[in-house]
Amino acid sequence: MSASTLPPWDSIAFTFGTEPAVLTSVQRCSNVTVDYYGTIATNQIANPPPTAPYNIVVYAGGSQPLLIPVNNTATSGQYRWRVDLPAGQTYAVSMMDARGYSGGILAPNMRVIAGTNCNVASPLKPATLDVVVSGNSQCGQTIVSVNNGTAPYTIQIVSANNGQQKTIHFATSPFAITLDVSAGVEYFLSLSDSAGHSSVEGLYVAAASSENGCLGAAATVSSGMVSTLYPGGTSALSTATASAVPGSGPNGLASGAIIGIAVAVPLVAIVLVLLGLWFCYKRNRRQRKRNAAEKPDIDPYDPAEPDVQGGYTPVPTSYFGSGPNGGSYQDLSQRPADRHTVISEGATSSSGAGASSMGVSEKRRNLLNPDSHGLGPIASEPFSPSGAGGQASHSGMPPLPPAYSPSPGHAS
Repeated sequence: MSASTLPPWDSIAFTFGTEPAVLTSVQRCSNVTVDYYGTIATNQIANPPPTAPYNIVVYAGGSQPLLIPVNNTATSGQYRWRVDLPAGQTYAVSMMDARGYSGGILAPNMRVIAGTNCNVASPLKPATLDVVVSGNSQCGQTIVSVNNGTAPYTIQIVSANNGQQKTIHFATSPFAITLDVSAGVEYFLSLSDSAGHSSVEGLYVAAASSENGCLGAAATVSSGMVSTLYPGGTSALSTATASAVPGSGPNGLASGAIIGIAVAVPLVAIVLVLLGLWFCYKRNRRQRKRNAAEKPDIDPYDPAEPDVQGGYTPVPTSYFGSGPNGGSYQDLSQRPADRHTVISEGATSSSGAGASSMGVSEKRRNLLNPDSHGLGPIASEPFSPSGAGGQASHSGMPPLPPAYSPSPGHAS
């Protein structure tokens, strides 16, 4: 197994030790001096350098990780720690700076024995995650299932023999890790979810196996933190199947950032679907408008086309020029006050005269359309322009409406 297929071990930002150096049998309520240094091997400054204040981190099976504030302002110094942990248990002891960078793990693990005159409450808090772990063989698969957590999840392999943690992020549960820990080595598994719940599982001891290709294969982060988010599932981990997501939190991705990504993806998908529907609606609406413009509901009238239903042919009318009888249209401006009076040339107004009656009948014959249904040409009274000035001279009465027919003897 090559180094590229295994998640790397965490970087070391500073170092620390204890007095006494070995804490395999520490009496409860006794004092331990913790020495911490702001440099790594041969006085080198880590990248990034450590940030005060520090915390002592204690890992105990069945509990949440215990943080003990050092309250330091300098990156190097001492801290006097009163060990009030319950007796009869084994603990892994680590340190973290203010941004979550590790100072390594104390080796070997610490064991606490009963002390005298020590009647204090345990500082440990029960685990808040229900975790099931299966598989502990060297270079084998370890399957981890979180039953009550909120994805995504973070797991740390805490091994005193390695002197450092390995931090891995998973999007779902269950998930599988390759246990690249030598047979006989003690280790804890520390888990947390995006809602702040946590649990420490162990103590475990790696079982012997014929597989040893994973030992020493994983690299160590040289600077910063690894924020790769693995998809989860029970298949073996490989960086080729992981999705790298940059993070700014001390343990990789910030919980808020991961939750934001998980919430934003479906929202963006919904917005894209709605936009697609809106564009389809607009396109269909424009198409309907184009179709309506190309095919109007009412065809425009074309005077060149005949009226098929009525058979009507427009009659051209000239308002100036000759009338149908060869004369000009009469001047209607000097119409008599009595519309039934007929004035002819060389005659004065007369009511009841035979000539007048004949004139009316003649006018009526000329005005009536002989083909009212066919709308043939309408005869009109000839007009003499010489009568326009001076004394009016008319050859007959003005045109009457076709529907008008005076009763006999009514003309005056």
